[in-house]
Amino acid sequence: MPPADSGTIATVLANDMDVMRRPAPNLPAHATLTIGLLAVVTSLWLGPVAARGQAVPILEPPSFVTSMHEVKSLSFLNSVLGWVVIENHERQQSQLFVTNDGGKGWKGRGIPSGIFQVSFVNSRLGWALKLTQGKEPDEQTFYLLRTEDGGRNWKDALSRPIVESHGVWQGSAKELAFADSLHGLVIGAGLPVTSQPAALVMRTIDGGRTVQRVDEVSKFLGASWGLFASREAGLWVYGEGYVIHSSDFGKTWESPLELSPLVAYPFLPRSILLRPTGRGWLSGTSMKAFIWGTNDFGKHWREEIEMGNYLSFDNLTSWDDDHACATMNSDLFCTANGGSTWKQKKEVLVTSPGSGVITKLVILPSGRGWFLCQGGLLYQTDDAGQTWVTLDLVDSADSQNQPQ
Repeated sequence: MPPADSGTIATVLANDMDVMRRPAPNLPAHATLTIGLLAVVTSLWLGPVAARGQAVPILEPPSFVTSMHEVKSLSFLNSVLGWVVIENHERQQSQLFVTNDGGKGWKGRGIPSGIFQVSFVNSRLGWALKLTQGKEPDEQTFYLLRTEDGGRNWKDALSRPIVESHGVWQGSAKELAFADSLHGLVIGAGLPVTSQPAALVMRTIDGGRTVQRVDEVSKFLGASWGLFASREAGLWVYGEGYVIHSSDFGKTWESPLELSPLVAYPFLPRSILLRPTGRGWLSGTSMKAFIWGTNDFGKHWREEIEMGNYLSFDNLTSWDDDHACATMNSDLFCTANGGSTWKQKKEVLVTSPGSGVITKLVILPSGRGWFLCQGGLLYQTDDAGQTWVTLDLVDSADSQNQPQ
């Protein structure tokens, strides 16, 4: 599908949104409960929702256990370079742990308080999202920061906040990703167009020195849940009922999926991953859990696995064109042949107390890997996901610094 102008995206996305707005079929009670739980989990990060001009109350904290050394984000650029952001509640400070040997060793350093997401394009150049909470619950300010020395020093990428709420809710930034040293996205939830928060999609084409909202997207789509960015694959954003793509770094957008023949209501994409060769996967739920595969950067998709009523595949990870894994509750599903077959490892993922929700998965060619649970609990494997142990990088660093 060729790139679309703003008029084309209005038509394409409006058609796709018809799928999302279609009345739900009569579902059994347990199905309604499961879908309702998905909606509740989604609402936890969306934060307060209100009509334009209203003050917004903050939701009560979710009922899962939060680690004193709460991992905020986990990301790897390749098989050796990785970053973990931790909010150390004991010391009231934020820390960034970096590995350049595939997780064999980690080095920690202090970072500005409030950083909760980072995105690096090499070992030195990266960006971060920072949240500053004001005295009042509805006072939330989001900043974009930049580092050019691997995270030792951070500066504001631009002179003003990217989202600022004082008395009137203006939006909530959730994730960021950069395709290269110039082009990146920030996504989340913006001001409601109807009764629900609209998509917040912000792009930069100069390394974060200026950031612009992509207004034509927010007019048609609900809040954004996740994104993917690379120079080869372009920019991808997804949320309830939609996946959109830009091949020109956010200037124009298209819907790469013809939703009506592919999916049933509701369509909830949960994770997308595209490799430099064009191989990639999209996972989520559409009455049944699904993983779709592509060989051409998402121009065409095929169904690789579908199973279970009202379940979902989440947290895709891959280390080459043949190997990929995804989570489903406490089960791990992996392929070793590019998606032709997927094998299930039952109940190998330990979930954090009170939540049972896994938010990130990384597995490397070495067999070392990590998954992150709500509440900031981090787990590590050294045998490609067969067994897992709790990993506390703060405690590990403190023990190594103790005098012998």
